[in-house]
Amino acid sequence: MTTAENNHVAWLVEQSMLQAARQRAKLYSGQGRLWQQPFAHTRPRDASALASVWFTAYPASIVTRENGTVLEALGDESLWHALSRIGI
Repeated sequence: MTTAENNHVAWLVEQSMLQAARQRAKLYSGQGRLWQQPFAHTRPRDASALASVWFTAYPASIVTRENGTVLEALGDESLWHALSRIGI
């Protein structure tokens, strides 16, 4: 193959759907440390070492605005500003 042909093949590979899928997989595959332990084994000390404060949202316990949804409440920017102000 000539250099021009090699360059064209390389360009075709870069433009291929398979190459795009590989690039997307790198973005969404997660971090290795997240996959090294089975999900069934709880390790609360390890979890608390990652963050000093946790916010757990149980849908049934969230008070929403009138006619509002839980997702709207959790997406409310003022909620996240308030949580940030108190260190969460």
